[in-house]
Amino acid sequence: TSKIIDIGNLDPTTKHQVGGVGACATKKPHRLIPMEPKTAMFKEAVRNGRAKMYGIGTAGGKVITVFVIYGYTGGAKNKRQAAKTNALMDAVAAEVEELPRGPIAMLGDFNGDPTSFKTLQRLLNKEGWTDIGAVGERWNQPNNMHTCTTANCKNPTRRDYICGNQDFSNMVRNFRVLHDNNLPTHSTLQIILDLGA
Repeated sequence: TSKIIDIGNLDPTTKHQVGGVGACATKKPHRLIPMEPKTAMFKEAVRNGRAKMYGIGTAGGKVITVFVIYGYTGGAKNKRQAAKTNALMDAVAAEVEELPRGPIAMLGDFNGDPTSFKTLQRLLNKEGWTDIGAVGERWNQPNNMHTCTTANCKNPTRRDYICGNQDFSNMVRNFRVLHDNNLPTHSTLQIILDLGA
């Protein structure tokens, strides 16, 4: 099966190579559509290699909007780093306002705890979004399963997330964290969606 791969910029504001988000998908049965940002805030996040926006076209005619973000390292303990990641989430929220109603997800390595980000808290607590990993028990998985293991940390942490609005969350049929993925630091978050095809 042929695949489409889309990779963004590296972060030009750092001394070493970080950032660069993207997506990969098989061409059939669902299309991966790189989407152009509408707001200045999100355009800047894309330029800085910290965010991308995709549409995923389904066989049933729905388009799922997916925002991939890469948060700034240290957001769990450093308020300045958390504020920079929160600004990425602000950019996502501004872009969402420009979209038609439908299933929307924000996912990636947030590099912090959900409580570190005011915008994420607003989405979760006031706008009906769900942190999928926080409610893993819905799919017979542990809630808040760790996703990240580094040499600098004594205990594994949860730094990778899939969050979605109600339309997206209603589509989730299964979720799990795959630790055995041959990647040195991050686990894979896997969801299965009911696409109504």
